[in-house]
Amino acid sequence: MTAFGTAVKVDQERTKIPVGAEISLTQGRNEFGVDFQMGYKLDENQDIAALGVDQDSDSEWAPGVELYARHTFPSRVFLQAEWNYVEDDFEESGGGRSATEET
Repeated sequence: MTAFGTAVKVDQERTKIPVGAEISLTQGRNEFGVDFQMGYKLDENQDIAALGVDQDSDSEWAPGVELYARHTFPSRVFLQAEWNYVEDDFEESGGGRSATEET
């Protein structure tokens, strides 16, 4: 990845135990759902050398949610659109920060 003309490499390692609940509604070949997630992070590290970032996450619960819509075709092939949101807290020598991930 390149940002502001500088090559940026992000290394991220995550160990998480996920738990959650999923609720869905099916109408014919269409399915709509929401998946509420909580993951207990045992360990996470982010290293972005170009920005001087080397940080570890707090061991804590990280909330997340996923919304999805799926259409299943007669051949049991489906097309799915989804939106994900996860929130993480990190510690580093300069102080803590929070990060969100949205896809």
